[in-house]
Amino acid sequence: VNMTKFAKTAGLTNKHGRPLYKNSIHTILRNTFYYGLITCKRGEFIGEYESLISKALFDRVQFVLQDRGFRIERKHNYTFQGLIVCSVCTRKFKSMTVKGNLRYYLCKNTPCGQKTTSEHSIEEQLLEYLKQVEFDEQEVSSFKKAITAFRDNAVESRQQQVGAMDLELAAINARLEGLLQKFMEEKIDVETYSKTRSMLLNKQLDLRETRDKLEKTEGNTFTELEDLGKLLQNPINAYKKADWLGRRRLVQSMVVKLEVNNKSLCIHWKKHFAMIANRPKLKFGGDGGS
Repeated sequence: VNMTKFAKTAGLTNKHGRPLYKNSIHTILRNTFYYGLITCKRGEFIGEYESLISKALFDRVQFVLQDRGFRIERKHNYTFQGLIVCSVCTRKFKSMTVKGNLRYYLCKNTPCGQKTTSEHSIEEQLLEYLKQVEFDEQEVSSFKKAITAFRDNAVESRQQQVGAMDLELAAINARLEGLLQKFMEEKIDVETYSKTRSMLLNKQLDLRETRDKLEKTEGNTFTELEDLGKLLQNPINAYKKADWLGRRRLVQSMVVKLEVNNKSLCIHWKKHFAMIANRPKLKFGGDGGS
């Protein structure tokens, strides 16, 4: 998205009523005010107002700005773009589309001797791998029981985490007061005071956000686990029903990488899915399953 064009279309202007240009937008995106930290000549202060964005979002924006995260628009969508690596040289496969809208992946390192592999072939092999993580009826039942037990334990754990954060926030407040006292008594210089205070204030904001999220999103973890259980009941169906982007996201959520050797696919599962794929079949069965 061209930010200057977007700002103009949205009717955004500066304080003089003029259009926002690149430098102005860059300054806005760098301004800590929007996540609750006020920076002025006297130093940095936590604002007594509701922040417009979270510090986590601000940090992600800074990463994009630093990395100049521009995107190249593509004419074709590839489900496995950037996910397939060569088993010989470990380079990522390139994608290509030929007549008839047929998609292929290939290693451009000629000495590897790898053959071009169609997206259809990769997909067919992927579906076979998905059978490894599919739950049967007994496993689904045991998984639901495990979620219930986890929910009971998590409530107590959440309360302990919130308590620990409250203690850490209190400790930061004490350090801020002590820091100010040292500064007033001229035991530390202005630069040391400013840097240390800035560090403590940012840590304080991070902790507050984490604490708030922990309290507000109590049920999210359980919802995610329930969604995982539904996915594992029929992962093949979930894949087939999704559009290309949904399929890509599904694959990214489950695998570290896809490795190809002479058109043969090897999946490197993420840790939890690797445990499921390699599970003993009787592990989840019966009332004593876990």
